[in-house]
Amino acid sequence: MSSGTFRPINDVVHDAVNLDEVFAWLRSLEIAASSAEMVQAAMSATRPLRGWLDVMDARIRARDRELRLQLLESIDEVGEDSPEGSFEEPRDLPPEPPPPPPPNLPDAPAGSGPSVNPIDGSAGVGHGEGRRRDRASLIIERFVGLDSLLAAGAITSDHVHTISRALNNLDPRVDALIDHHREEIVTMASRSSCTNLRRFLTRLITRLSVECGVETPVQRRRSTLRHWVDRSSGQAKVIAEFNPEDYQRFTALLNAATQQIAGSMPGCEREEIAAVALLGLLGAGDGPSIAARAVVSLSVIVDAATLHSGPHASSLCEYADGTPINFSELPRLACTADRIPILVGDGVPLNVGRTQRLATAAQHRAIEAIHSTCAIDGCVTPITRCELHHIHYWEHGGPTDLANLIPLCSYHHHRTHEQHWQIQLSQDRTMTTISSRGISHRSRPDRIAS
Repeated sequence: MSSGTFRPINDVVHDAVNLDEVFAWLRSLEIAASSAEMVQAAMSATRPLRGWLDVMDARIRARDRELRLQLLESIDEVGEDSPEGSFEEPRDLPPEPPPPPPPNLPDAPAGSGPSVNPIDGSAGVGHGEGRRRDRASLIIERFVGLDSLLAAGAITSDHVHTISRALNNLDPRVDALIDHHREEIVTMASRSSCTNLRRFLTRLITRLSVECGVETPVQRRRSTLRHWVDRSSGQAKVIAEFNPEDYQRFTALLNAATQQIAGSMPGCEREEIAAVALLGLLGAGDGPSIAARAVVSLSVIVDAATLHSGPHASSLCEYADGTPINFSELPRLACTADRIPILVGDGVPLNVGRTQRLATAAQHRAIEAIHSTCAIDGCVTPITRCELHHIHYWEHGGPTDLANLIPLCSYHHHRTHEQHWQIQLSQDRTMTTISSRGISHRSRPDRIAS
């Protein structure tokens, strides 16, 4: 690709950000004596600097690609058109002004050499990180506007890498349609967390796949598991890769086992409890006993039109945590599944008032149908690991009704109570959260917002 889509670096910097002033302020700051507010301000000030460096990295890599392509083209031309041993006399051209000398810089790090891309060696990064930055450079080149957002600190490199991962190995027909949505993607990046951007891209790709008549790009490899003892720490390590369906079954079973023994392990982190629960399920641990395994239940969220008439442009077909499912998998999954329609206010008992404190199974399913994660904007905890919180506390007379329930992860559930957050939920499920400092955030369930 040509680097012509990049604008001059001065045009990339946002009007409200003067990098020279930001850098000078950071250099003059005495971090060791800074207050909590000053530390937060200092960290915020590093964002445009990092963004500017990311933009420069992308532009340098784009120019490097352009130079290597020119070199290959010149070699091809010499090989095809020039007789062996011939050469062309250099033409008299006006001398170009020499470039400014580079500043004093450290030598290339150990390991840089012929086996490493010279650009990566100069940057002091390994092959894997270099490839990641190359992909980011291509994304910044393709989506005009990302460079300005990066340099202004409005987005981070994580947003760029989120787009890069989402578009990796797409079917060429789907990838071609992505260009029609470039402006929409840049706008979404500027307004969203990386989590919400990933969800948006997943659903956009699903919709475009339907338009092209290709399967939704879902991981279909077999599940694998590796384990070994780390010689440096002496701890055993386990790495498992599950296909989406196996993973859903695994997490459903592990979550049930974790909840079963959590009360007997007070003060322990969730990860520690999960490890004990897994060993208990395998019959290999000496921790709290695990009762007989229950039948694993998988929740699949599908809109009625897709279920009855097949995929369409606005189809919703995914597991409860937002993992997409190929439409071709639905008939097989439906063979052994119960179909439970979620009709808000009709068809299932969503409101139980003060008759019971805990939410019903129907209410849990209704919440899963509109949320795939914790209700707090930016939190990535899956809905399957959340608790239903009474906005108007039960002990203060709040009912166990859908209009009074939101899913919260354990962390945000505790913060809500400990810091006395105020939460308001409108009829369209728009949630306004006001912290103890008076800072407010508005969000909607991701499946409704999509």
